[in-house]
Amino acid sequence: MPLPSPPDYSAFAKGRKRSDMRVAKHTYFDRYELLQVLGGGGMGIVYKAYDPVLERLVAIKTVRDHRPRQADARSAELHQRLKREASLGKRLTHPNIVHVHQCICHPRYCYIVMEFVDGKSLGAHLNTGHRFAIPEIQRLMHQLLSALDYAHRHGVVHGDVKPGNLLLASSGELRVTDFGAAHLDRATQEQSLALTGTPSYMAPEQCLGLSGDSRADIFSTGVILYQLLTGDKPFTGSSAKTRMHNVLQTMPADPSRVAPLLPPQVGAVVLKALAKRPEERFATARAFDEALTTALALFRQLTPCPTWRSTDAASRR
Repeated sequence: MPLPSPPDYSAFAKGRKRSDMRVAKHTYFDRYELLQVLGGGGMGIVYKAYDPVLERLVAIKTVRDHRPRQADARSAELHQRLKREASLGKRLTHPNIVHVHQCICHPRYCYIVMEFVDGKSLGAHLNTGHRFAIPEIQRLMHQLLSALDYAHRHGVVHGDVKPGNLLLASSGELRVTDFGAAHLDRATQEQSLALTGTPSYMAPEQCLGLSGDSRADIFSTGVILYQLLTGDKPFTGSSAKTRMHNVLQTMPADPSRVAPLLPPQVGAVVLKALAKRPEERFATARAFDEALTTALALFRQLTPCPTWRSTDAASRR
């Protein structure tokens, strides 16, 4: 069965709401009925779908259809990335990681079927200026670091940890998704990261195109924590090149100076996660979680950080 005609990809770049991305009734991928477009970008589109056999909602992630022959190499690369994401996702069973059900490939297209999470990404919340209370930040970070620790202990490094890849379910739980940026190094049974990821959240070694390990995820998580605590990204710029330069060359202000009510111990934890050299960061996600829990124990106030500052659109890229 051929893929149905996808929505106009340019709509995502133009900022159209996903509710505007209609799916014709009775449109199917094999047995799955497509219900709604959840999001998309350069790689493909994610649909909300219904599985009539198991009578459940699922999410379907497709590879963007590159039809011109000159794009065959790019299409093959995207198909391989999708297969890699499915392979890595299926080996991870954790309450804070989106479960991958299966990967289906045909000669002209591939897609993966995943657990459907009813909610929005952390990025969507941050882009509306939503403020999180300190206890909520601690809870979300614990869930994220717990998921990453589990993945790392199973030889899987995410490689693109960012708010857009963290789903907040309506129940309030955080779920990590999109393991497509990583690949498994068979020699070490640990993933090796090159120039993948999102500039504002990439570790310095990723910006340099060097091999990395689980400590690249530690750095990216530190960026998210900094943003949650202060309302600002630690590394900004008008272009991807500028943001990568700042990741490599600048050290952000201590979060406890940006948000004065935070104890210095919290700032020290964040800056350790953001160390330029991997060996100077936390060795494991669990160690990061334990240090953050201890530091935040000094901060018992149940209101949002009072120095939260709204950021402009450019700093959210």
